Amino acid sequence: MKITFGELYHNNHTLQEYAQQIQLKASKYSHIIPPMTEISSVKALDARICHGMIICECPDCKGAEIVWLKELFFMCSSCFNARVHGKWRKVKIPKNLDLIIATLERRPVHLNRNWDSTETLDDLIKENEIHKDEIF
Repeated sequence: MKITFGELYHNNHTLQEYAQQIQLKASKYSHIIPPMTEISSVKALDARICHGMIICECPDCKGAEIVWLKELFFMCSSCFNARVHGKWRKVKIPKNLDLIIATLERRPVHLNRNWDSTETLDDLIKENEIHKDEIF
């Protein structure tokens, strides 16, 4: 099983198509999701990898959404980015994400494929080496 991100998880649908699904959910609560051109000026959110999925956590309600690597924007499907007036948030990924993914994919159990921005690539490589004889 490969590390998963938005385009794979949602069968090659675009973030815009996913935004339409969020809009349907939001409309049940009388919320309107703005177009993706309305982006908050707050600091970008760090993506992380949790159980083999690249996600971004909402800093407000702690909900999480899978990240689209082609379009690094975030809309929480729980609180609809309420603290930034419903605007989209930017998502930040590391420049060496491909190396991080390759390192994590050496772990046979997807539940052990985890990374966040406080960990370096060297940290992950060392973890792999330390646990190489264990069932990851």
